[in-house]
Amino acid sequence: LDVKVYPAIPTTIVPRAICHGDSIEWYGNVYDASGFYSDTLKSIHGCDSIVTLHLTVFDEIQTTNVYDTICYGESYKWIDSVEYAATGSYPYVLANEITGCDSLVILHLHVLPEILPIIDRATINEGEVYIWPVNNLPYDAAGIYEEKFANKYGCDTIKQLHLTVIPAPTIQVDRDT
Repeated sequence: LDVKVYPAIPTTIVPRAICHGDSIEWYGNVYDASGFYSDTLKSIHGCDSIVTLHLTVFDEIQTTNVYDTICYGESYKWIDSVEYAATGSYPYVLANEITGCDSLVILHLHVLPEILPIIDRATINEGEVYIWPVNNLPYDAAGIYEEKFANKYGCDTIKQLHLTVIPAPTIQVDRDT
């Protein structure tokens, strides 16, 4: 009888990691949950060897919501380098550099409505001066004057003064009568 004794083959542990929702095929089986999965293989000498998969499944996609508001006429530069100027939700998928799994960042953008100018109208007689209460400055010439202010949201609000000047009456003296 010729007996050959081969050294014991140690159990081999193979670590693998996948993202939530993914699966891995391992010696004919498909796995999608964290755990240890063993398979018995025959060595070249006919002896059994055990190979164990140590599978780690990373958590579900992380979702981060970002809420912001801008003024009408402005744009918002998002992490994707795109500038958005309309109310809406803008998703962006980020790859985690450590796990390789995706995460989701959603911009919820609100654009405030356009603010139309607030118009003050005034009429004076030629030679008079109008003091505009908005800025307490004197005006004596017909025209449209503007002042910009920031509203409670930091957006520009425009006030306009539409000033009309009534010319002084001209009196003609006829010397021939």
